[in-house]
Amino acid sequence: MQYAAYCCCKNITQSQLLETQVCESDVAGVFFLLQSRSQTLQKQLQEMQDQMEQTVVELRTFENLRQHEIIAVPKRVEVCAYQHFIVIKLRVCLALYGN
Repeated sequence: MQYAAYCCCKNITQSQLLETQVCESDVAGVFFLLQSRSQTLQKQLQEMQDQMEQTVVELRTFENLRQHEIIAVPKRVEVCAYQHFIVIKLRVCLALYGN
């Protein structure tokens, strides 16, 4: 009855009142859709945060590996140079003294 009094004051027709009531019932549907979308976005955000954490772990792992390789490369080069020196020395000995 409050609607009827309001409608008379504002010159709202019965069909306009029904449209208003339909719109009010649609609010619940829109709210449900927004709530559903919110949950979907929250899930996606959590997944992205998890991916970000995993990526940070991988980055740190590769940075540590890089630091170890920076230290190891000169040592490997030195070992290779020494082995090459030994091979040349052996070839010279074999050339000079034979089998």
